[in-house]
Amino acid sequence: MPDTRQNAFAMTLPVTTMAPVGAMIAIPLNLRDGTTYGMFCCLSHQPMPALNERDHAVMVTFANLVAEVIGADIAADRTDQTLRQQIEDVMADHDFQLLLQPIVSLDDNTVMGAEALCRFRATPYRSPDKWFADARRVGLERHLERAVIEKTLALLPDLPRALKLSINVSPDMVIAGDLVSLIDGPFSDRIIFELTEHEDFGSLTELQQQMKQLRRLGAQIAVDDLGATYLSLNTVLQIKPDIVKLDREMVRGINLDPASRALAAGIKHFADAIGAQVVAEGIERQEEADTLRSLGIQFGQGFLLGRPGGVNALQARTFSY
Repeated sequence: MPDTRQNAFAMTLPVTTMAPVGAMIAIPLNLRDGTTYGMFCCLSHQPMPALNERDHAVMVTFANLVAEVIGADIAADRTDQTLRQQIEDVMADHDFQLLLQPIVSLDDNTVMGAEALCRFRATPYRSPDKWFADARRVGLERHLERAVIEKTLALLPDLPRALKLSINVSPDMVIAGDLVSLIDGPFSDRIIFELTEHEDFGSLTELQQQMKQLRRLGAQIAVDDLGATYLSLNTVLQIKPDIVKLDREMVRGINLDPASRALAAGIKHFADAIGAQVVAEGIERQEEADTLRSLGIQFGQGFLLGRPGGVNALQARTFSY
């Protein structure tokens, strides 16, 4: 509309005279689903007789770009709403399963403890890391993690008294999740908190303070997947873990790989120096177990030593030797 004065309808609109508007181009913002979100407008106080189809085409291009951005934001909001509802439903119903994988002495196959592994039942199946990534996206990660930890701790009375229970926990949960109040009870000395998400430990000072309180109750701290992620030895020294866990990628085929053996031996030497035990994860072959044992590594877990299962399976595995 190069000149609103020449359009009778335009002149009846209050905005035309109040603004005033002398010329305009207005393009509908049409989303991909066919709905119209609004209008993309360019206004001039003065008439612009030179407005032409080229100007209109430029505005259409910009309007389409804006509509794409708005549509993406709306779709993301809808996805977040769906994810939030799914996660809230899972937490309300405790709709996840806890499996226990034995942690075994490599010397005599004695079960020393178990790691709790969470599997979500909702369909279609999504791995735990995807559930927690979605929970992080909608601000529910700590709530979901706490729900899993609470259900895991409820298993302790049913486990053999000699076994320790290893629970995966993020540094953020250690710092801000009030774990002390969760574990303050008769089983606190049987708990191992396994630190995950090594890329973001947050405030090491706050982490140390919380770990100190957990240790006062008898809980232990483990560092997961050592050798797989970037985690400086200085950070490990500040954490002072009671247990370090060798990543399964290092363990796989270690009997055939001199470099993996050298790295594992170095980590074992380092763990000895800081007073930590070593647990090797992902052991699937006897040759791997034999090689790890020859390196002085005392404990392991993996399909060779015991598959994840329920409490009854762990009890049967514990008392079968």
